[in-house]
Amino acid sequence: MGQSAWESIVDTTTPVNFGWSNYEGPTIGNPQNVTNYKEPLYWYPHQGLEPTTGFAKDLEAITGGTFYHGNMYPANLQGAYIFGDYGVGNIVALLSTDKNPPQIDPVTGVPKGQVQTIMSGLTLAPTDTQVWNGNIYYVNLTGSIAVLNYN
Repeated sequence: MGQSAWESIVDTTTPVNFGWSNYEGPTIGNPQNVTNYKEPLYWYPHQGLEPTTGFAKDLEAITGGTFYHGNMYPANLQGAYIFGDYGVGNIVALLSTDKNPPQIDPVTGVPKGQVQTIMSGLTLAPTDTQVWNGNIYYVNLTGSIAVLNYN
């Protein structure tokens, strides 16, 4: 989720209010007293990450999320949420909180999930990711499919 300034990942397993349209990205507490509000699990601002030229200019968007449950990649990726960002050109793992508890974000004071960048520098960033036969596959904007080779 995000619109113009932030990208966020939220937990939709229970009915809660993610603050839209009162909030975008993390808050410090719940200053507008939104009923049943819950902070995002992970977030990052567009500012400082956004491409300023080229085809991906101003196109930051979390895309292609899938949960990994397999044995082809390192154990720390077990249960991770694998996603990409179209504009930034990366694939990232939001690590499972079972072994990687959220850390307090130094700017907001809000707990934030831990991530690990798996791949960066993609020119046609992923639009979708899926797990098949224990491997993570990703699709780019032109429809090309690739397996995520990760050591």
